Amino acid sequence: MTIMKNRTEVTEFILLGLTNDPGLQLPLFITFLLIYTITVVGNLGMILLIVLDSRLHTPMYIFLGNLSLVDFCYSTAVTPTVMNGLLIGNKVISYNDCAAQMFFFGAFA
Repeated sequence: MTIMKNRTEVTEFILLGLTNDPGLQLPLFITFLLIYTITVVGNLGMILLIVLDSRLHTPMYIFLGNLSLVDFCYSTAVTPTVMNGLLIGNKVISYNDCAAQMFFFGAFA
């Protein structure tokens, strides 16, 4: 005789998002894309300048470069998921994707 256990397993989450209004999703996507692009270009530019210019190899600029790297990784861990939800309308995220996103969000915070 087999014993069956009653259990519930979470495999995905439904993200509520910012808005359900389809008219606002494209403007919000464009706004997030613009902010994300400026953040990525600014942070990677700062890192590139600090690495290439030998006069900036001082502790203050090393810490500034580290902060830029952390900010780049922090925004990259969260923003693409938000933009995907706004553009495609897919408000479902798997448990593994959620766990990975929370890990990187916490690791770079």
